[in-house]
Amino acid sequence: MAELKNTPLREFHLEMGAKMVPRSGWNLPLNFSEGAADEHEYCRNKAALFDFCADGRYRIAFPGAAEAVIRLLCNKNPLLPGSCRRDFFVDPQGKAAAPCTVSLMAQDDLFITVPFQCTARAEELFNAEKVEYTSLSEYLGCIGISGPESRKVLEMSGVRQEELPAPGETKILELDGLRTIVSFSDLFGEEGFEINFNAECSDQIWDLLLDTEIPWPAGVAAQESLRIEAGVPGAPEIFIPGKAEEIFSNLAQISFTGRRAPFAGVKLFKDDTEIGTVTTGAYCPTWGNAGALAFFPAGTPENGTELHCDATGVQITGVVK
Repeated sequence: MAELKNTPLREFHLEMGAKMVPRSGWNLPLNFSEGAADEHEYCRNKAALFDFCADGRYRIAFPGAAEAVIRLLCNKNPLLPGSCRRDFFVDPQGKAAAPCTVSLMAQDDLFITVPFQCTARAEELFNAEKVEYTSLSEYLGCIGISGPESRKVLEMSGVRQEELPAPGETKILELDGLRTIVSFSDLFGEEGFEINFNAECSDQIWDLLLDTEIPWPAGVAAQESLRIEAGVPGAPEIFIPGKAEEIFSNLAQISFTGRRAPFAGVKLFKDDTEIGTVTTGAYCPTWGNAGALAFFPAGTPENGTELHCDATGVQITGVVK
C-alpha cells in the first residue's frame, strides 16, 4: 500500500486534536477536538477554517487558453478577467470528469483548483484534449474560510474591506506580507474565501487566521454536511450516470427522519419504485437530522415527496426538500 500524503498543516491538526483518516491517498482531518457537529455550527454561525492543501492547483496559460478551457467546462459562458466560477470539467462523452473552480487572472491566463479526489481525472482530460497545463499543487497551499464572520477575519488579518473579492471574483492580495490568490467561495452556503499561497508559508497563514480568535478548524466530515445543506454538488456527484448538466437539474436534497444517514450508492424508493440514488449522505446539524444529496435520472421529484431507503440494514424515510 502506498504511503499516505500529508498536507503542510498535519502537525497543526494533530496539535488541535484532529482525528486523521485516509482519503484518496491523503491523510486528512475527519474532525477536530470539538467534533464535526460543532465545527459545522462554527461555519454556520461564525467562521470555520478548512485545509484545502491536498487539492490540485493548475495554471493554464497560452494563446487561446481561455477558449480551450471553456470548451472543457459544463458552463460554456465566457469568463471575464478577474472573475471566477465553480463548474465541472466534462469529458468528450458529456459526463462530468471533475468539479473545479476556474479563475481568469488575465487574458488567456487561468488559475484552476480541483478537489484532491479528482486531480488524476482532470489531468487525464487535459492531456487527452491537448491542453497544456502547469501543476502548482506542490508549490501552493490553500486554506478555505467560510461563515458569516469570514470577511471580518480577513479584515482583522490586515486586508481592507474594499480589497476583498466580491462574489464571482478572484484577486491577488497581500496577506501578512505574502502574495496570495484569494477567490470568493460559497461552497458551503455561506460567504467565504479560498486563499492560495506559497506552501512553505502554510503555518504562517493558518496561525494568522486562528489568532483572530474567531474561526475554528473543520474537517472533512463537516465539509460533507455543510455541502448537503447548501445543496452544492461536489466530487461524489461526478459518478452520476447521466450528462454533466444533469448534476444541476436532477440533483436534490433529501431530509431524513432521525440521525441515521444513508451511504453513497444507496437506492431511493417512492413506494415500491426505485427513482434515485444517494450521492452523499451525512447527519446535518442545522437541520437536526440526517440529510443527503441524491440523483434522480427521470427528473427531480416535487418538494415534499416521501421516499425511503436502506441505511446499514435499517429502513429510513425522508422527503425531498
